[in-house]
Amino acid sequence: MTEGSTLENDIEFLSIGIPVVIAGKQLMAHPVPPLNIIITSDDGKQLTYEKELEIFLNEQGASSMEALAKKLANMRNTILYASDGGYPKIKELQEQFFMQRKRRVFMMLIAYLLIQPYSERQPFVQHCLDKFLVILGAMPNPFADEEA
Repeated sequence: MTEGSTLENDIEFLSIGIPVVIAGKQLMAHPVPPLNIIITSDDGKQLTYEKELEIFLNEQGASSMEALAKKLANMRNTILYASDGGYPKIKELQEQFFMQRKRRVFMMLIAYLLIQPYSERQPFVQHCLDKFLVILGAMPNPFADEEA
């Protein structure tokens, strides 16, 4: 992240660098709010994120987002709450456990800071929310004919 970046009219703002992989290359994306962008494939179709979701779910050892959500909720509940057998005993937590949670919190904070200060509707944000709801099965896919 870079603090103190300036726009043409010398207004200071917080610049956020987000690591992304595009065509196998590690790059940094620097979104400038408001997020009035749409990301499409080379042929102009909206992205489905299905391949990325499949890779993510495989890495997490889950068959679906619903299964992953249940797995994470069960892990959280096991750690936080006592059962009939007493309080949970955590013998060993990998360092990556805390790093993953830290990364998740920072990503949510970054998303919040890129979205919340702006009252206008941001197409990229709406697109991501729509895709997320489709992935969760909470809404039908309105983009089925337009997707890559």
